[in-house]
Amino acid sequence: MSAVTYVTTFWERCVTVARSVAGEESGAERQSPSDDPFGAYGSGGDRDAGDPTLLVYGQALWMAVTLAVLFALTLLSARLYFLVSFIGLLCNRVLFAPRGATGRWWRVVNALTWVGFAVLSYIVYLRITASLPASA
Repeated sequence: MSAVTYVTTFWERCVTVARSVAGEESGAERQSPSDDPFGAYGSGGDRDAGDPTLLVYGQALWMAVTLAVLFALTLLSARLYFLVSFIGLLCNRVLFAPRGATGRWWRVVNALTWVGFAVLSYIVYLRITASLPASA
């Protein structure tokens, strides 16, 4: 499977998730082919929202694209890469949040998010201290 196929399949799943969360229903059920990594098993249901694999695929795709774009623009640094990847995690949390009861995987995502906020706070602290003039 090519990278373009992965991206288009992922985009279709995001649209399906957004429609199912918004309450739209398509008339026909869509069965996924066996090689579909995102596994669309219909127009709605338990798999659409709250599936950890969708969150992992989305985050991996976001981080890979971020790495490629920052490298192509010669802006690659650990701080900037973390910042853009963390924004992607926050967006993916909104997209793929479970509707009903949360599982252990969601608590892990919450813990990672809080760790990300702590690292972000440290980066902001470093930027503030770097911008302050040195006292004599």
